Amino acid sequence: MTEMLGQFIRALREADIEVSPAEAIDAYKVAAVFGYGDRRLLHDYLSMLLAKTETEAERFDACFDRFFARTMTPPPPRAASQNPAFLDESDSMDLPDLVKLLLAHDEAGLSQLIEKSAREAGTSSIAVATQRGTFAHRVMIGMGIQEVDALIAKGEDSGDPHAKALAQRLTTARTYLLGMAQARVERDFDLYAAEKATRQLQNRLARISLAAIKPAEVGAVQALCRRMAQRLVKKQRSQRSLAHRGKLDVRRTIRHSLATSGIPFRIEWKRHIVKRQRLVVVCDVSKSVAPYAGLLLLFLHTLHDVFDHVDSFAFSDRLFPIGDLLEKPEAETVIIDVIRRCGLGATDYGRSIRELAIEHKRHISRRTVVLFLGDARTNHGDPALAEFQQIKRACRGVVWLNPEPARDWGTGDSAMEDYRIHCDLVRPCGNLEQLDRAMVDMMRQFPVK
Repeated sequence: MTEMLGQFIRALREADIEVSPAEAIDAYKVAAVFGYGDRRLLHDYLSMLLAKTETEAERFDACFDRFFARTMTPPPPRAASQNPAFLDESDSMDLPDLVKLLLAHDEAGLSQLIEKSAREAGTSSIAVATQRGTFAHRVMIGMGIQEVDALIAKGEDSGDPHAKALAQRLTTARTYLLGMAQARVERDFDLYAAEKATRQLQNRLARISLAAIKPAEVGAVQALCRRMAQRLVKKQRSQRSLAHRGKLDVRRTIRHSLATSGIPFRIEWKRHIVKRQRLVVVCDVSKSVAPYAGLLLLFLHTLHDVFDHVDSFAFSDRLFPIGDLLEKPEAETVIIDVIRRCGLGATDYGRSIRELAIEHKRHISRRTVVLFLGDARTNHGDPALAEFQQIKRACRGVVWLNPEPARDWGTGDSAMEDYRIHCDLVRPCGNLEQLDRAMVDMMRQFPVK
């Protein structure tokens, strides 16, 4: 039982639930006192001890249910008493233990045998999905399936009706046993490898070009963007917490201490007004960024969960407000709606920047950071640098994230170098890792006041 609890704690850690050595020791003490007989009681006490947040509580519940589940496949029909060819007691005495359990349909005995074989096969060390078949085979071998296969082969080749009937029953029971072994391995994969496989996929997606991400991987990218957004939210909340602390207000502290003979029982802090961070985002969805447009919009959709106030615009040849579309929870629908409204046309940076500086200038103030997402390819048109500088003077800062490699900036019709000298921060964002790093740099350069 101690080994079982150790495996469960390992499964919790794989599910991103932090369990310290001290908490693990306390968990062993709880299990020693309450035992494993009442699973609900054990669940409640371990949950209170190990799950520190609502998210961790949800993960704990899912992990506990998977770990202590006894998943079985539908049992084969029990026809022992009705089968005229069923072995008599003298014959059954010579059969291997596994065969006896299968013929008797002893689920408890089979479960115990599978648990023992799974531990010996090391199913908890499974790492990738392709190993599931291999580990299921190891579990079957550990249980002694070779003896069952030998009896099946012998009965099928024999002319004895008695042996043939036994082979038929064992064939059905073997299928049932294989289902139990596969379910046991599947459980361990979900507990110890599924999260790891997901993290490996996300690490790979974070490093490849946004243009190379396949449609089937968009769901994983969306989950990764959500994790990035949550990390940014946590960072911003940390900045707010630091801003709220303030500094010691000596004058007010001394004044209040006069009522207590000069003893400062009441400490006064200088009050800081924490102003909300405002963000104006301008996203290029023209033909030149078609491979990146969908994923840039997906990332833009997550920004609405990070900042208190976001004014979002998209453009090809002219600027369109898209804040109303981004409020929808379904990211895929948002991308389609934005592309349908203003996407994949000829690029006109000059007109879009002028419209932002003149028609939408009410959205820009000294508390606003203006973020451009685009490749800065103007089709050799007017880049509207005068209006761009006007935006720069009116806002707190200008950040430009370009999906193209830095070596391509300023080549061909790219005006990136012209815009760059008027920006406070310029970063490439060709993959999600660069995008995440760029957003962290932006929040570091423009912290919450």
